[in-house]
Amino acid sequence: MKPFDSKKVKFIGVNQGEEAAQVKRFIEQRGWKFAVALDATQSVAQQFGVTGIPHTVIIGPDGKVAWINTGYRPGAEKDAAAAVSKLLEGAVQK
Repeated sequence: MKPFDSKKVKFIGVNQGEEAAQVKRFIEQRGWKFAVALDATQSVAQQFGVTGIPHTVIIGPDGKVAWINTGYRPGAEKDAAAAVSKLLEGAVQK
């Protein structure tokens, strides 16, 4: 998701039920640079119907869910990037 302007697109990881220190170590070990919200009670997971991980949800500028993918599958990152690009194009046209 590096090609996207960070002023227009925000990426936030949501961790389910793990301790903050454990999540921090995991992210740092991989050199990842994005915000992570902690869902200690897994209420966010319930709200978004998470049945597997990774569970990717793209929310449009209107606050509505625009795209969802559950689990790993080859090419999902390209589909997610295309969904974000489409949303950005729509925002520019308005």
